Amino acid sequence: SSLPCHILEYILTFLPDDATGMMCRVCKGWYDEVGKHSPDLWKFLLKRRNWPLLSEVSSALGTEENSEEMNASPKQNSRDHCRETFTSHYSAFRDMNAVAKGILSMAASVTSDDNDSIVHTFSTRRFAPTSPNECVGVRIWSEKRALIAYRTDCTIRLFDVVPMRSTTEAMSCREAVCVRVAPFPNTKKRSSEVIAMDLVNEIIGCLCKSQTNDPQPEYFLGLTAISREDFLCAGGGADNFGIVELEEGALTVIHIRDVILEHLLDLDFDEDEEETDYLNLDCLHAFIASRDDDYSDVSVNVSSSLVACGNHRFMMDASISIPRVPDADDDNESTIECLFRWIFVLSTQEMKVVWTTKNMWDNMAPRESHHSLVSLRSPSQSHTNGKTTIAVASAYSPFIFDINIGRNHDSLTEMRGYLIARQRRNMRMSDGWDNATDRRRKRPLAIVGEEVITVDNLEKFEDGKLFNKSVVYFYSRGTETSDSSPSAVLTLEDNCHVTRVEPIRDEHAMLLCHERAISTTNQDIERDVIFFILLHTKTRQVIARFLLNDAANLFHGPFWGGIPIFFDCHGDSVVVGVGCTGIILTGHGMRTLQKNDN
Repeated sequence: SSLPCHILEYILTFLPDDATGMMCRVCKGWYDEVGKHSPDLWKFLLKRRNWPLLSEVSSALGTEENSEEMNASPKQNSRDHCRETFTSHYSAFRDMNAVAKGILSMAASVTSDDNDSIVHTFSTRRFAPTSPNECVGVRIWSEKRALIAYRTDCTIRLFDVVPMRSTTEAMSCREAVCVRVAPFPNTKKRSSEVIAMDLVNEIIGCLCKSQTNDPQPEYFLGLTAISREDFLCAGGGADNFGIVELEEGALTVIHIRDVILEHLLDLDFDEDEEETDYLNLDCLHAFIASRDDDYSDVSVNVSSSLVACGNHRFMMDASISIPRVPDADDDNESTIECLFRWIFVLSTQEMKVVWTTKNMWDNMAPRESHHSLVSLRSPSQSHTNGKTTIAVASAYSPFIFDINIGRNHDSLTEMRGYLIARQRRNMRMSDGWDNATDRRRKRPLAIVGEEVITVDNLEKFEDGKLFNKSVVYFYSRGTETSDSSPSAVLTLEDNCHVTRVEPIRDEHAMLLCHERAISTTNQDIERDVIFFILLHTKTRQVIARFLLNDAANLFHGPFWGGIPIFFDCHGDSVVVGVGCTGIILTGHGMRTLQKNDN
């Protein structure tokens, strides 16, 4: 760092990005000096990678206007923006590259030699998840810890970052706590599974399903919750005692079907309420009355979306259905009639529904369709007056909602929803493309910064093969005056099908994709290929693609229902759960942790 600044800048133009991107964090002298005397340096580095730069910043380079308003020279401000843009792109690129390398090392059954991530593979661990016990949710617990939920053994597991025993120059990962969170364990007479998990400061919540293996099975649908303290005290884990059963009283269990039906039966509609909602509620009352107040035939189903709202509250979507009365003139062969498809907020303290939507969705949506609920995790949630922002979308509905939920129990009026999209998506597209959403359980959805991103997947048959492409929509976050049309649209060709969108900090999104062309004339079926797309949301441009080659062999395809790779990004840390194969921890927070502990 003692070299003249212009020489350091000149050197950077020849260094690869892994050196250039780390420069600002490796050497304070370089961070303070490099780029201050060469305004075009960072723009050159961006162009070398063909990485996008905001148009207003790019056009300001070399101008001398509005210097007083900017409180600095335009060149200096533009240079700083270019430097921040490059380091932002590079940080996201480096994280996704580390994740891709980690997944490829798992697929090849080799030890990862990448210092940018910590890869923990389950193949040699005691009590580790095995197929088909796949990951269903991932949350960052703290700077050194990650919480992951698994489906068939109904466990949530806490993983710690620790120094490797064989060396002091690397970090490893161990399973510290493993607790079963379903009220009924899997036995020969009963099968149970966890389908979703979320975490807030004080509590962990899980959606659980269970049924008996009888000719007339008994079904259970529940929301279970456990405090962080009780979870940590339970112990267990691969390095201790395996799966731990919680003590009586430690696990809160809410029977979702019972509390939702109790709420609906107590619900009164005003004259101003939507007529459809009133008629459906009246239909539910009439059906139960005809059964002598027995509602055992009323069906309640939930999707695999669960969002923690603070203060022991969790949001989910549920459909309420009753047996369909046959009609001689009706060609509909369905035996179930869906009455409601609403969003509900349940309190694990009050053990009841504390908030619900009215007339948010089209009640005629098929019973098998599901909503996608995603939340924006922000530092403000660590405060008692923080709010949770949630985006809600349905595969069958043209509507997308943005909901703000306050943390105060007495301020349920703060749960305000804004319609941010009502554009009707045509099921029949031009040039032979059809909307393929009717095959999918959930619509890809994410909140990135001040935007909501969602994806429509299209398909068509041509020359005996099935082709796919994806259309990415960008919507501004909801306000009372917001425009309900998308602010931008990006089409991804190349036989792309997006199964999930994940936010990567405030300006990037990761699209988890696969491609698969199916021959309709013979039995030859091309194999699935999984890949990531790193997207810069502000410029709507693709930063990079990461091909995962043989990683599809880690999972049970086909992947039309989704790929069991789950992400959580909070601050500078990234955690990835890879099916039942292992986990990956990366991000600047994890890398700094390794260096500091060394």
